[in-house]
Amino acid sequence: TIHVIGVTGIQFNAVGETAGVMLAEDALQKKKTITIPANTKVEWLIDQRELTNAYPVLELNRGKDALINIGYAEALYDSSNRKAHRDDIDGKSFRGYQDGLKASGKEVHYMPLLYRTFRYIRVSIETKEQPLEIMDFYGIKSEYPFDYNASFKSENPLLDTVLSVGWRTAKLCAMETYMDCPYYERLQYIGDTRIQGLVSIYNSGDDRLLRQALSQFDQSRMAEGITMSRYPTKDDQQIPPFSLWWIGMVHDYWMYRGDKDFVSGLIPGIRQVLTFFESFQQSDGSLGEMPYWNFTDWANNKGWFFGAAPNAQKGNSALMDLQLLWAYQVAAQLESEVGLPVMSQVYKSKIAQLEKVIRSKYWSAEKAMFADEDTRQLFSQHANVLAILTEMVKGEDAAKLMDKVLTDPLLAQTT
Repeated sequence: TIHVIGVTGIQFNAVGETAGVMLAEDALQKKKTITIPANTKVEWLIDQRELTNAYPVLELNRGKDALINIGYAEALYDSSNRKAHRDDIDGKSFRGYQDGLKASGKEVHYMPLLYRTFRYIRVSIETKEQPLEIMDFYGIKSEYPFDYNASFKSENPLLDTVLSVGWRTAKLCAMETYMDCPYYERLQYIGDTRIQGLVSIYNSGDDRLLRQALSQFDQSRMAEGITMSRYPTKDDQQIPPFSLWWIGMVHDYWMYRGDKDFVSGLIPGIRQVLTFFESFQQSDGSLGEMPYWNFTDWANNKGWFFGAAPNAQKGNSALMDLQLLWAYQVAAQLESEVGLPVMSQVYKSKIAQLEKVIRSKYWSAEKAMFADEDTRQLFSQHANVLAILTEMVKGEDAAKLMDKVLTDPLLAQTT
């Protein structure tokens, strides 16, 4: 095994299915030349046993004009085109990104310019007039070098397994930036990154990638004041609530790191985000018609549309108002401790106004919970959890409300 910072050489774990030239299950676990005769078609399915980020390296010789295709998949698919149990390959089909190359007839070491993400690799080969020699096929694993420095004890072994899977997932989603997923978009979204940053701090203590993300989101702010929903990327996308959650990320970092110099440098960006939202607040403080994509969650209940909560675009939305209230609350604390106390007072007046309008517009005495919109016809877990987090409801009343959130199946459910 070769160890470099963030990089490890790996042999592929197991060959699951073969056709054309048969291979033993452990055939790729050590370097050994495999010869494929001329005019032969070969297909191998490799199971790495767990999702992996790695640069595949294929060492070839001879086999002029042979066509080699290497496909990568995180899971196989069943007959209904759904992802099956990840361990099950019988009767399943392969679908995934692919690299294609043609052998030159000379010795060649092929490696793509960017890492690939896979549990399964399918190698398809079609030789022409000359036999092809595969001298080696292995991967160079790549990941951000998080060390696991936490400790966890439980009498339930299932929780240990969940923690192991969760930490592996967190590491797969951390490369040169955080990312929502390593196989598909590979983008650093604020909503995902806030959670990932907390996972990093709790389990590793390494906050360098989080600091970078906080700065990158700050740098992504538009002239209007809000951040991009994801950054860095060449494709602009705006999700205004994510800009509020970026403020929450800054607050998280302050609470866990107390780095005054770094956090104070982000305060001007926080003010600009809140100035953007202030421009859409109605006279009563509630948000009116909003631009861009006001995504909150992928709920699919009545009133929700493509992740946007009821009234999120046209105004008088409890979920939008509660998220703004929460952002004002954490921003007020940041201004008080590392910014300007006078700005903290400005935000506290905004908080008082929002608390009043949220209670008057959305509280349903009949249901004893907050509605999603001002007609009080639609209800969700989201609005009521936000009401508890913002302390619109406290103490025993909050406990009773949370019981309803967890037990009422008619509420729009969080995904």
